[in-house]
Amino acid sequence: MCWTGDAIVSFEVLEHMPDPCPFLRGAYDAAPLLLVSVPNESVWPHTARLFPVHQRHYRRHELEAVLNECGWQVHSWWGQEGGHSPVEPETRGRTIVVRCGRG
Repeated sequence: MCWTGDAIVSFEVLEHMPDPCPFLRGAYDAAPLLLVSVPNESVWPHTARLFPVHQRHYRRHELEAVLNECGWQVHSWWGQEGGHSPVEPETRGRTIVVRCGRG
């Protein structure tokens, strides 16, 4: 990344990356706020047959670990139960959504 701004929004991206750390570190350098969503492995397990372009899905603690490794600190957890349902705080749904700041 070669620009700076107020926030990076990365919805449904990390699960496509074999190693999300280069992206997350670049985002850390580019903006003070990061919004991320990923499929929740605990609710929507990854299988190559159903998700051939996904590298993996994340459990909450796994996502937090990779974010922390790249310098981010989670400020709030959100979730989405279904594909067309609202994103709500502390919801254990098929999608995990986090708001992060620089650690």
